[in-house]
Amino acid sequence: MERLLVKYADKVVEFEEKLRNKYKSDSIKLEVRSSVSWLGEELRVESEQGDYLTLFDDENGELSIDYYFVPTEEAESFTIEVKGTYVFREEWKLDIIKSSEGKYTYKKWYRKVPAFDTIDSLIKHVDEDDPTSRVHISDGKESREYDYKILEER
Repeated sequence: MERLLVKYADKVVEFEEKLRNKYKSDSIKLEVRSSVSWLGEELRVESEQGDYLTLFDDENGELSIDYYFVPTEEAESFTIEVKGTYVFREEWKLDIIKSSEGKYTYKKWYRKVPAFDTIDSLIKHVDEDDPTSRVHISDGKESREYDYKILEER
């Protein structure tokens, strides 16, 4: 089985060239993550500015390619830690991107996500409709509420 990085190296080079043009820089740092599961193989190439390219080859051999480019005007990215309490208490993390328009979104490895007006509405969406995007930290017991703190600013 030929790995996605080898098979689609041209897509990675093309992505790098787009970033060089966007940031007008000869030095672009990219992080490459690869994972394989029963759903298929995924390759994610991400710049330190938050732009990313995702290649996902599903179990049927269908390839999906997704690009995300951070808006160039004052986009910021940060990680939040969420403490959700309901039936049992759990803690999880999520990388969030705030656009120059003040909208919030998050990084997802296999599809685009909508923009939200508030962090609270984004957290509610992830908690109820997209729990696979959460980075799990711990469990406990309580009732339903949310609290978050910003861990790092980029």
